[in-house]
This record gives sequence, C-alpha cells and structure tokens, in this order.
Amino acid sequence: MDTTTLELPSLATVLANAEITSTEDLTRTLRAASLPLQQRLTLAWAILDSSKVDGSTGPIQRLSAILVRKNELLVEWLLSTIRRELKAAKPNDYALFRDPAAISLLTRILEDINETLPLGTLLDVQTVLDGPCTTLFVGAFSRELSASDLGYIAAVTKLWRFIVENTTDGLEAISTQLEGLAQLVSLVTAAYLKAVDSGNDQLRDSLFGMLGSLFHVVRNACESTLFPRKCFELFDKDLLPQLLRLTALISENEDVPREALDMLHAGLFHVDALRKFKIELTERAQNPEALKTYASSFFDIVTGALKSPDMATRAQYAAALPDLLARYLQASALFCNETRTQATTTIGLAAVAASPVSSSREYISGACLAMFKYFYVLMQPFSSDERFLAATNRLVAVYFGDLFFGTVRNASIASSNIYESQIAMLDAWLGTIISPIFKDTKATPNAITLALSGIDTALEVGPDSVQAHADQILSAFSSIPVDAAESAGAVLKHLVSTLAKARQLDTLFEKLVSVRIERAAARGSKYVNLLVSAKFIRVANQAISQSMPFAQAMECVSVVVGAVVDEAAKPSCDGDGDESRKRRRTSHSSKASSSSETCTEKLEMLATIAANVVLASATTVATEQQRDQYIQLLTAKYEEVCAALSSDGTVWERLLLHYSFMEVAARIDGTERWLEKCMHPEHVQKSILPTASSVKSSSARSPRVNALAMLVAFQTAAHWSVFVSSISAGIIPQSVVESASVEAASATVKQMVTVIFDGPDFCIGPSDGDDGSLVGWDAWDGQAHSICTANSKSAQWKLLADWLELACEYADGRAIDAIALRIVTELASPASCSAQTQSLLCSASFFEVGRVRDALALALAEFAATEMRQQISQLKSSSSSSSKKPSALNSDVLEVAEWLASCGQKRRGSSSKAKGSQTLAMMDVVMDKLGARDLVPGKRKLKAGQANTWIQLLRGLLCFPVAYWSAERAHVVLAVALTVDLGIAAMCDSEGDALSLRVHSRAVIERLLKCLPSASAGLVQHASAIVDHWSATARLSEKLVPTSRRLIRVAVSALAQAAFGQSMDSASTTCRELCTRLYTSISSDSAESSLADVLSLDSLDAVAKVAATYAQKIQDKGKSKEWCSLVKSWLKNMALQVSLAFDQLNKGEGQSSSLSDDTRSTCRLGVLVSLSSLYKSLAGADKVPSHVADVARRAAESLPLLSQSTGMFPLGLVLLSIHSCEATGTGCHVTLAYLTHQLAAISARDAKDNVMSLALQSLVVSIAGADSDATTFMPLTAAIVSYAVEPLLRSLDETSFAASLDTFLKLMVRPGQHTVASVGSMLLAYIHMAYRQLGNSSAVVKRKAVQRRLGSILTTLHMTMRANPTVDTIQFVLGTVSELVLEPAMHFTMFDIGEVLSIIFTAVTLPLSTSSGGADLLPALYRSVCKLLGAVVRHHTNEVLDSVSVTVAVLRALLHAFVTPSFPRGTSAATTRQRFEIDCSLTPWIVAYAPFPVSCAESYSRVLAELANCRRVLPTGATDKDGRSGRASSKHASDKKSRSGSEYVKLTRGTNTSGATSVLSTYVSYIIAEYCIIQGGGALSTISYKHSNHSLNGGGSSEVSGSYSFQGLSWRPAPVMKAVDAAATALVSGDVGMRGTISTPLVREALLPGWHALLDVLGGDDRITLLTLLAGSSGDSRQPSYGWTSIFGPDRYGGAHEVLKSLYQNYLDYFKYKGQV
Repeated sequence: MDTTTLELPSLATVLANAEITSTEDLTRTLRAASLPLQQRLTLAWAILDSSKVDGSTGPIQRLSAILVRKNELLVEWLLSTIRRELKAAKPNDYALFRDPAAISLLTRILEDINETLPLGTLLDVQTVLDGPCTTLFVGAFSRELSASDLGYIAAVTKLWRFIVENTTDGLEAISTQLEGLAQLVSLVTAAYLKAVDSGNDQLRDSLFGMLGSLFHVVRNACESTLFPRKCFELFDKDLLPQLLRLTALISENEDVPREALDMLHAGLFHVDALRKFKIELTERAQNPEALKTYASSFFDIVTGALKSPDMATRAQYAAALPDLLARYLQASALFCNETRTQATTTIGLAAVAASPVSSSREYISGACLAMFKYFYVLMQPFSSDERFLAATNRLVAVYFGDLFFGTVRNASIASSNIYESQIAMLDAWLGTIISPIFKDTKATPNAITLALSGIDTALEVGPDSVQAHADQILSAFSSIPVDAAESAGAVLKHLVSTLAKARQLDTLFEKLVSVRIERAAARGSKYVNLLVSAKFIRVANQAISQSMPFAQAMECVSVVVGAVVDEAAKPSCDGDGDESRKRRRTSHSSKASSSSETCTEKLEMLATIAANVVLASATTVATEQQRDQYIQLLTAKYEEVCAALSSDGTVWERLLLHYSFMEVAARIDGTERWLEKCMHPEHVQKSILPTASSVKSSSARSPRVNALAMLVAFQTAAHWSVFVSSISAGIIPQSVVESASVEAASATVKQMVTVIFDGPDFCIGPSDGDDGSLVGWDAWDGQAHSICTANSKSAQWKLLADWLELACEYADGRAIDAIALRIVTELASPASCSAQTQSLLCSASFFEVGRVRDALALALAEFAATEMRQQISQLKSSSSSSSKKPSALNSDVLEVAEWLASCGQKRRGSSSKAKGSQTLAMMDVVMDKLGARDLVPGKRKLKAGQANTWIQLLRGLLCFPVAYWSAERAHVVLAVALTVDLGIAAMCDSEGDALSLRVHSRAVIERLLKCLPSASAGLVQHASAIVDHWSATARLSEKLVPTSRRLIRVAVSALAQAAFGQSMDSASTTCRELCTRLYTSISSDSAESSLADVLSLDSLDAVAKVAATYAQKIQDKGKSKEWCSLVKSWLKNMALQVSLAFDQLNKGEGQSSSLSDDTRSTCRLGVLVSLSSLYKSLAGADKVPSHVADVARRAAESLPLLSQSTGMFPLGLVLLSIHSCEATGTGCHVTLAYLTHQLAAISARDAKDNVMSLALQSLVVSIAGADSDATTFMPLTAAIVSYAVEPLLRSLDETSFAASLDTFLKLMVRPGQHTVASVGSMLLAYIHMAYRQLGNSSAVVKRKAVQRRLGSILTTLHMTMRANPTVDTIQFVLGTVSELVLEPAMHFTMFDIGEVLSIIFTAVTLPLSTSSGGADLLPALYRSVCKLLGAVVRHHTNEVLDSVSVTVAVLRALLHAFVTPSFPRGTSAATTRQRFEIDCSLTPWIVAYAPFPVSCAESYSRVLAELANCRRVLPTGATDKDGRSGRASSKHASDKKSRSGSEYVKLTRGTNTSGATSVLSTYVSYIIAEYCIIQGGGALSTISYKHSNHSLNGGGSSEVSGSYSFQGLSWRPAPVMKAVDAAATALVSGDVGMRGTISTPLVREALLPGWHALLDVLGGDDRITLLTLLAGSSGDSRQPSYGWTSIFGPDRYGGAHEVLKSLYQNYLDYFKYKGQV
C-alpha cells in the first residue's frame, strides 16, 4: 500500500481517541503504541504549531506553550520511531520515514532549534541526531520511486540539504559514514538513470538537487579521508558503471550535475591510487596473471562494462572514458612536481600536499600514456560504430591535447621515448581508424564528418603525423559528401594554415599534384570536390600571399604548371570538349572510359590549382631581380601551356591558364611587350578562344567555358582599348604600331565580342544549386579559377554588368539586340532566374548604356510575340486533337503578336513623327482586336505553367527603374502590358492566374502612364473602352480594385489633359461623352453596383482636377460653352438628389439603413462637389455654386441631427460643411463633439471597422482635395482627424480654440467615456494645429494656449496610462509625449520634465498581461521608452542635469530588461516553463518578458551616450563664471529675450561644462554599479514567489508569500513567480535566492558603447570609490569576509568589482582617446 499519499487525520479525531489534560498526558499519548502513527504525527504537528490551534481543540495550545524542551521531545520521538521502522518495516506497512509530512516535521523542528541558538551559532548534528544519519536517507530511496513521490523527494532533499549546509558538523558527520554514502549514491543514481531512461522529466528534476548535493558530500569525504583505499573501494562494480553512464550523459545533457566528475576525481584518482594505476598497467602488460593491487578492480570493472551485451549501453560507457581520462590527467598534473604549480584544478590538492610521495614528469608521462593505451585498446575493436568513433576522437583529443602530458606545444618532448610512443600511437590511430573511413565507399556522411574531426584534432596535436597520410586525406577531399562539406572545409582551411605556419606550403602543392581522384564518379552528384572550390582557392591564395617565400613560390609554379603539361600529354586526356567529357562520364563499363574520366578531372583540378598559384605567387615578388626571374618563368611556362593545351578537349584549361598568366603579367612592370604579343586579338582568337566551329555548335560548349571565354574576350578587349588609346597618345613606338595590324586587330576584337553575345550559349547555365553542388562553396568571388558549372550563369551576368560599356563599344547592333533579348528571356524564366540574378538585371548597370536601353523595349516586343505564338500554337494543337474549333480570342491575340513581332523587327532609324504614328497604330491594333471583347469564362485554356511566364516577366518589368525606359519606346511596353491585360489574362484557365496577370499588368501600365506622359497618347481615343474594361474586371476581385481605381484616374486624367490642356477637339468630345455616360450611371435609379458608383465619382473628380489646372487656358480659348451648359444641368439635378437623401435624415430616419442606398448617396455628394469644381473652372466663377453652398449650409444647421446618425452620408455632409467654412461659432463646438463621438464609436468596434470604404475615400479626395493614393489604406480615424478635425481647428479663433481644449482635457479624464485611441488622435490634432500652423498671429495665440496647458496635458496622459495599462495605451502616451518633447517651440519647465520622467517610470513599472502574440509588441514599446528618454536628455539637457537622480533611477530600472531570469535550482530548461510561471499581472513587463532583443540594447546604449554627452547650454546674452558667452539652443530660441543670464544661473545651479561633468561623474556610478552587480552578483538575486502550502495539521491551505528587498538606492524589479505543482512549491520555498545575468553575448556587446561613454565622463576618484564600494559588497552571507555592506547592496557572488575592472580595461583598450588612432 502506498502510504505517501494518505492525508493525516484531523486533530479533533486524535482528541476524541485520547484524553489529554496535562503535559504528562501529552508526552505519554505521543509515545503510546495504542494510538496509530498517523494520529500521533498529527498531534506532533499540533504541538509544534501550537499558535495555530484554536480553542475548540482543547488544551493542546495551553499545554504546548508550557511544555519543556518541546523540540527535543519531538526529535527524540521521531528518530526513535524511524530507527525502529527502518529495522522492522515491511513494504506494505505505514512508516513515518516514508511519509513526507514526517520528514517535513523533522526538518521544521531542526530549523526551529537552529533559530533558537545564539547569534552566529548553528545546530550540532551529532548532539541532536544521535547515530548514523545516512540510514534514514538510504531507507528513503531504497524503494522504487514514481511520479507520485515528488513531494516526498522534495521533503527528503530539503532535510538533507539542511543537515549538510545549515549545521555545524553535518557535513563532517555524514562524510565519516562512507558505506552509507556509497549505498545512498548508488540508490539515487540508479533512480535518476531510470527516470532518464523512462523519460520521466518531473522525477528526474526532483532528484536533480539531491544528486548534486550528494556528489558534493562524497567528494568532500574522499578529499578529507585518511584511508584513500577505503574511498577507492566505494566505487565497486555496482556503483562505478552507474556513474560511468551518468558521466556519459554530461556531454549530452547539461542538466546532469557535473559534481559527478569531481566525485570520481577525488575518489578514484587519489594520490595514493595514482602509483597503483601505473603499477597495475605495467603488470597487466607484462604478465596478466600477476598479483593484482586494489586498483585492479577499477580496470576489471571498466573492462567488464565495455563487454556489456547491449551495444547502446556499451557506447555510453565508452563515451565516459574521455572524461575519466581528462580527470586522470588533471590529477597527474598535481602529482608531478614540475606541473603542480601550473595545474588548473584544486581537487585532491590537500592530499598531494600531505603526501610525501611525488614523481617526476617522465614517470607521470609514462603512466598517462599507459592509461590512454588501456582506454584506446578497449574501444578500438568497436571503432566501426560511429558512437565509438566519436568517443575515440574525444579520447585522442583529450590526451594529445593535454597541456602537460600531450603532444600539443610539444608538452612531452622532455622524454624522447614518451614522445616517440605518442607519435606512434597517433600514427596508428590515423592509419587504422581514420584513414580506412575515407577508403570505404559505404561510409556515411556522419562517419566522414567524424573522420574529418579526427584529422582536425591531429593537425592541432601532431601536424607531422598528418603528412604521412596526406595523399589519402587530400584524395578524400576530392570527394566529400554535401552534408560533410562545411566541416571538411574547416579542416581543409586548418590544414592550409598549419602548413603555412610551418613554411611547408610547397609540400601541400606537391601532394596535390599527385592526388588520385578515384571515387567522385562512383559516389555521384551528392559529393563535391573541395580542392577546386572557391573557398579553398581563397584560403590557399591568402596563405601563399602571406607566408610563402619567393623561391618557394617559383618552385610551386614550376611544379603545378609542369604537372598540367604532363597530365595534358597523356593520350587519355585528348577530347573534343566539355561535352565529350560529359559523354565519357556516363559510361563506366570500360576501363578506358574510367581512365579518361579520371584524367579529365585530374587535369581540371591541376589547372585550377595552377591558376591559383600563378595568381597568388605574384605577390611574393619584391625586387627587380625577382621580377626578372618571374617574368622569365612566366614566359617559358606560358609557351609550354599553349603547346600542351592546344586541343579542343582542353579549352577550359587553356582559357583559365591564359587568363591567369595575362592577369599576373599585367600586375608586374616590364611585361608590356610580352603582353602585346600574347594578348594580341588575333593570337587570342586563333590559339586561346574556342574555334568558330565549336562556337556555332551549342552542344560543344559548357556554361563555364562560355563564362571563361567571355572573361578572356573582355580581358583582351580591355587591353586592346588601352593599347589603341596609347597609340593615339603617341606612347607606343611606330615600329610596334606597324607590326600590330591595328585595323585588322580591332575588327578581330569586334568579331570576338559579337560572337560571344550572338551565340546561342550566351548566359546559359544551371541555376544556383541545380547540379547538386553546394551554393555556398561555389559562390563566385570574381576570380577566373573559381568559375565552375554551378556559378557559371551568375558569373556571366556579373561579367556582362561589369564590362557592359566595353562590350557595347565593340559589339554590333545584332549583339546588342541579343543582350536585350536575353535579359527579357531571363526575367521571364521563373525556374532559372534567381533572386540575385533578377536584382542584378534590374540594376542601373544594364541601363546606363543607351544602346541597351533603346533595344530593351523592342526585345520585349519580340519576346512577347514569340511567346504568344508558341502558346497559341500549343492551344491549336490541343484543339485539333480534341476536334474543337479554335477560339476567336486566340486568333485575335495571334494577330496582335504578329504586329508586335513586326514592331520588334523595326530596330532603329525611324523619325519621331513615325514613332508617334507607331504609338497610335499600336493602340489601334490592340484595342480593335482585344478592347471590345466580352469576358467569356468558358473559353480559357492557358495553363498555369504558361501563365507563370507572363507573371514573372511582369514582375521583372516592375523591378526596372521607370526612368531607364526610353520615352520613344514606351508605347511598346504599354502595348505588351495591355495585351496581357486584355488578351492573355482572358485566356487563362485559372482565375488566380488571370487575377495575378491583371494586377501586375495594370501596375506596369500605371507606372508608365505616370512617369512617361508620352505613353498616354495612344489611350486618348480609346479611353472610354479601356475605362469600361477596367471597371468591369474590377468587379471580379477585390484585389483588382486598387489598381483599377488608380488606372482609371490616370487614364481619365490623360484624356482630360488632352481635352483641356492640348485643346484637342476629338479628346474633348470623347471626354464629354464619357462624363455624360458616367453621370447618367450614377444619377439614375437603376441598380448599379456600389463599385460602379465609386469609379464614376473617381473619373468625374479626375476630370475636375485637370480642368482646375488648365482653368485659365480653358477660358482663354473660349471653348467651354457646351461644357458649362451641360455641367450646370448636372449640378442642378445632382443637388436635388442629394437633398432628397438629406430629407430622409430630417424625417427622423437617421440610421444609415433608412437611406435607400448610403453608398450611392455618398457618391452623389462627391459628384456634386466635383461638378461644382468643374463648373468653377469652366465658367471662371470665384464662388462655390449655390447648389453646393445650400447643401453645406443645411448640413451646418442640422449638426444635432447628424450627430445622431451613422453612416458615410452624414459624415460626408459634416466634411462638406467644414471645408465650405459653414460651421462657425457654436457650430464648431457641436461639430467637434460629433467628430469625437464618431472617433469613439469607431474605436469601440473591431479593427476591421476602422477602414474607410471606397465611397468615403473618393468623397474625401473630392471634398478635401486629398491625394487618392494616400487615402487608399488610411484608417478611418486618421482620415477624420486629418480632413475634418484639423481643418475645423484651423478655422477656430483663439478663444474658441482655448475653450475647446479645456473642455476636451476634462472629457479625456472621465472614466469610461471614450477610448484612448479616439481621444489620443484628437489631442494630437490640437498640438499639430498649435505648432504647425505658421504665418499668422492666430497661430501664436493658439501655441500659447497649448503651452499654458502643457502640465495639464502631461497629467492627463499620465492618468490615462494608469487607468488603462495596455500596450497600445502606453505606446500612444509615449508617442504623444515624444512629439511634445521634440517640438522645437515647446518650452518645458523643471516640473514638466519631472512629469515626463514620471510618465516614463510608470510606463516601465506597469505590469502588462499581453494576449497571444502581444508580447511581440513589447520590444517596440521598449524602444519607444528609450526614444522618449533620449529626446528628453538631448533637447532638455539643463532640466535633466537638475533632476539627474530621477533619470538615473529610470536607467537603472531599464537595464533589467536584458537580464535573463533564473529559476529555482532543481529544474531543467525543458520543464521550467511547465512547472513555474511568471505572474505577469504583478511583475513589471520589462522583467516578465525579459530578455529583450539586441535592438533594444542598442537603443538603451544610445540613451547612455546621450546622457554622457550632456552639457549645459547658455541662452544668448548669458555668460558663465569664466566669461564665456552662451549660444541659443533650439528649445530656448523662442524665449531667449525673456530670461537673463542671472536668472538662468539661479535656475540651473551652474553653467559650465565642468559642472555638468561633475554631476554626471557622481551619478553615472549608480548605472555602472547596476550593471556590475547584475553581471557579478545578481541584482535579481531575489525572486518573489507565491504558492499554496497545504497545512499538515488540518488539510487546509494558507497563502504563503515571500520576497527579499534589495538594499540599494533605487527600485529594483523582480519577477513574481507562481508554482503550479507541489514539487515546484517545495523547490521555490527551499531556495528562493537566485540571480539572473545578462547572458546574451550580442546584448552585452550592444551595451558596450554606452558603458564606454559613461566611463568617459566618470572621474578617476569616482571610479576608485565605486570600485571600493563594489568590492566591499562582495562578502558571501556564509563567509562575511568584510563585515559591512555598501550602499549598492549585497553582492552575494563577489564578482561585481571584477566586472568593473573588465569594463574599464576594455574602455582603455578600445574607446579612450590617447592622442593617436
């Protein structure tokens, strides 16, 4: 029966079974066997907590109060009972030692006894607890534990830690009970491992604290014992394997206590046992049957563990051996006389100091080598298992990397025999374990990664050993799995750097020349050759440049180039090109094919290495003699290369080496004549570049050959361009010019460049990663030898971008057209065009050259025509196969395509007049064929893949800078976009594709019409049809509405401009007909859609705005009679319809639903305003027509009625009355009240209601003259404020403005009246109107009105934030105060700045309970706090210096936002959030959601820098005490005459820089101290907690809460924790004091500039004082070394002053100016 979960009986039950009238009855009842143990335990709790027993329970309270030695009585009863139970208890019997209540009672009694002792005295365990203490704990853990025992384990752990940590002799008493300790360690470790294996995280976490403390006690016992053999024997065959498994978990799980290793170190590797280990290992090697010492048990246990039948368990034991070896090496370092003073551990130091035995370094080195061999031999048979391989690698790294006995730094070189044995072991490990992995074709990427890790270790500890296996290692690098490429790259870089340090790079290239490539083809495309990767090339290049001597470089050039020549001379390397190589790679059946493939890959690798060496070796040339030698070498080797690589099969190698030789020669003086010969165009074309026959055959050239050929051609063209310029300047001798054949060579260059761009292979290649290679390793760095197949395409585009001007200089028109067409084709290929390539193609590089810019539009037409033909051809073939008649739409699109093709073929030479006619003809063709067609859904057949090409093309066109489009060719782009919109989109089979095509095509059209007015010429006569089409399609999807509205405005504006601005009769007629049709549509009672009404309003408003622009011109021409009569009749009719809608409101039907159509009425109101503006422009009238004025006046008179109405139409009437200046006097206040009500109603609804409808957007544009684009996504509240509230406030006089502001501030503080968002926008409107309305006397009076109420505004904002503590409210308040602070004309007094700082402090300290996802807004809120505080410090410096203490307090609080909170010990990271929870309702948000990101730390650092730069500023006319005159700052500019110098001095207490520095130096100490205490001592050393503690004497519960206040000068935020289960409650109550630190490295780095700035103003005396105070606070509570506490509070961990030292040293090294950079 499990008795741990039984509840204790009540005290009333106990009193009913026992009569207690005296203290004798009380003690007798407690000891009576007749009463059950549970009832006696209840009685014991009642005796202990007598103060909590009420009068209804009898005399227990009175008797317990007079009971003598109550605590001793209870302890004696508990211990005697528990000891009897431990001897006789059965598993199913109830026992006190298994009851958590009894264990907690014992702990509580001992704590009470401890508290009654004199000050400074602790409990003596041996006096109170007579007998062995470990017996109780062994009994507690002797049974199987489960998740239901968490409370019991917590109670036992608490008792254990109290005895060990809070008593005088508890640790000493337990340390003497070695056998009990060993048994207890075995039980707890077994329970912990079982919890780990079963995945019981809660049980594992509950055992965590007990396990760590227990290991510490055993370590202490082993270190203090006089019988080391007895301690050694504790780790028997039962305990040691468990500890080995636990040690193996240390490297996998950081939650496992590392005290286990310390315990093994102290127990196993005692000074007495070290010699025994050496003897035992020697005897085992010589005679396995020899007499064994007591240390032999260790080896027997380890050997037996490695023979476990379970391979997983065996691997765990093996994983522990490297850690054991590391501890053995540390213990040996203490045992050796030569290394003892340099040892890094103190475990066992006392035993070593007391032992008379010591050994020499040679002896200890031999013992360490023997121990390593023993472990290595045990694991070697299982090295094929990756887990054992990883353990073996760690074992080798631990031993050979040891600073005292390993090979690193030649630590063991003192003994030659030892060192030779170590090198032999290292060679054996590399030869028998590591190297075979590279040979194994079935090796996994993980195994190869582990082998590479072993190579990396060997390079660190024994680089000479690696050279013996260099051939095989380098061969392995030629075929590395993609998954292991990153680690392999790091190892390869390490290899190069190691050889470079040893000045042995020449050996590397000698080895590379002889590398055999055997497995690349067998392993397939998932393997890469790192020896030719761009990163390795860069590393080798850098190493050659920095460390290789000239003689070595010359030798390397000879070796590698000679290897290329020899390899090319082999018969198997002859071929026809890269394509023949590909064909050979596909055949693996014949031996000759395999040999040819190996030779080809070897030749490519050698050519890459040779090019790299040639380029890098040029940097080693330092003298003229070396230059001459190097030129001779280049000349000889270049001739050899040209002769050896003359076949078509070595084109790539020939191009690469030619470019490298020429590039190096160009960097060295004295090679001009040789370059003129080798880079002569005829020589390059004949001997270097691919032949003409191979160029014409697209299958003969690979993409990388194309890229290299382009690079060589550009190199030759650039050299020839310079050569021709030198001839023109007379620099080249005449004899050289005559022999150069200048004209023929120039023609050759043009032919060379033209062939490259006109060929079919131009910029053709795989996309990034298409060939399975690594993009990161194959990224092109601009060097020729790093061009590979993977980056060849991007390399060609980059080369073209860099050399485009030179290319256009020599290329003919056909090549330019090819470049433009290739650009368009690439943009339209979604599968091949990467983001980088698209960004490059859309950059300015391709458009700065006019020839390419002119050809681009024609290339677009040609591509569009070709694509249309192909797609329609596919549709026709599918129609013929299905016996369906082809669609008429397809035929029309095909005709448009033919016309585009003919346009694209007309390249250049046409006159501007002809181009204008082309524009008109093109629009005619497109609109005649596609413009008047209805949308027939049943005839769409274009598939998704085909539509994707057009979508990608349009996206690319949108990326083009519009300014780069040729105005003369813009009509071509417009025709293509219109064709896609009208025709291609109608052919799509998918509605989504059609929608995407229309959105993108209309975006292109809009951009063209806005930026290139000439493009709109063709739209004039077709404007009506286009508007109809865009209006009809806009109804299909909401996504088309924004672009359609903008396009209709642009098109109608272009038509109106032609009618009014250019006085075109045809345009005027078309525009009048369009306006008539639109007016008829909106004025009729037919059931049109609301979108049609909105579009009609937009169109009429666009016509009115264009007419207003050309009003004077219209009147001069005298052609407005027809328009005026027509518009006048429209005005009259529209005013009547608006009045009818108004009458419905006057009848009491004020709701929007009562109107026949609120949207239509709103649009009609907008049309009335637009027609009024149009009539004014046409007729030349100065006043608003009477129809509009009557409506505005009526709206102003009906404001009470409108305030009770909802909908768009009443709001539109209010807007009309405001902008018509009809709302005056009392009406203004009524209007303001109405607008405030509207804002509150909108804010009270959902966010989706805060969006302007389309009708209201158009109405605002027509009435207020707003920009149509600005109102598209504007919230409704912002629109009301911008276009209603602000104009109304602008029209108020001074008195009304001040009165309305007072009324508004009173309204703002009323609870529950309005939301913060509504009143906030109104308040900002008042501020903007007061400080941004310039140029009249009214603005000055309004500004003074706001200035006088600044204190009330700040107080109101403060009260609003406190009343509604949400993220949005705080963000609004901070933003509003920021605007006030940043306003130059606003004057702040000391009291105002104090209120601002109070607002900031309140914003920081408020708790915020954010909803899901709301925490993402808090970093922005923190940055807003820093922005406001920085603005206050920067713009109001004098006031800040006068209240610097408050500013410092805020900064100290803000720093805690970066502290990572700690949680009570005994929890793991995986379960902390599940068992503990921060109470956000009681914790300040900067602590509850800490740590904040780096961006917040940067903002905080900027505030610190602003504070450090504070200097007092004198107004004009004032002087400081040294006679220096002041200058007017921005914030004092307005009142510089109102304050004299004497008043300024009196208010600011000091006016000079030294005074400000003195103030800062005094107060910034507190900010620096805050950081130092956090990092060194933990300002969050206390965590407030609250949890439910179940009372053990009645089943009730009482709320227990506790916290520790910090003794510093400012408020210190601390998280309030909530425990969610019983175990967490016990842990919190047992260990509350935990610290937190700023643990994120990036955050600490971001804070450094701020600390440097503060240290810059911190005086030397203040720094020394601060350092002293921090050092004085470093005493631990258990070890009061100083006996006093500083004003900064207790530093419980003693590292604060060290943090300050480190900060100051960093400041001296990197920040402080010392007179030099």
